[in-house]
Amino acid sequence: TIKSALPAGFLGVGEPLIYGVSLPLGRPFITACVGGAFGGGFVGLFNQLGDAVGSTAIGPSGWALFPLLKGDHGLGTTVAIYAAGLVAGYVVGFVATYFFGFSKQMLVELNEPKAGSAPGATAPAGADDAPPASAAAQTTGPVSYTHL
Repeated sequence: TIKSALPAGFLGVGEPLIYGVSLPLGRPFITACVGGAFGGGFVGLFNQLGDAVGSTAIGPSGWALFPLLKGDHGLGTTVAIYAAGLVAGYVVGFVATYFFGFSKQMLVELNEPKAGSAPGATAPAGADDAPPASAAAQTTGPVSYTHL
């Protein structure tokens, strides 16, 4: 799930990461919020120091916000402050999730093999797609499933 949601997350569309990955797990959602708060605090600190960084539009975030940045001290300084805040948020979120995002029990549950499979074994392609054969299907003859 995260492989498909991460590119959209970098571009500022957070919903796939929030609702598909972090929120169902609980603790990673909180640690991601800590990372976002740290990144926002970093940019806010520079605002307090006199280097305001803002946006010309409401809505975009992440990498998609770069073309819409506006600040007090030129485009280079504005982009550098925003980029540093973005990187700080990513790094702190990753570190917080790495150390506090998963309990030992969660790691055991997420890493245990599925029922009926041997450790280290992989299921054949399409094995999860075919429904189990019912008793009625077994008495009427063979059933074939065509996978597109």
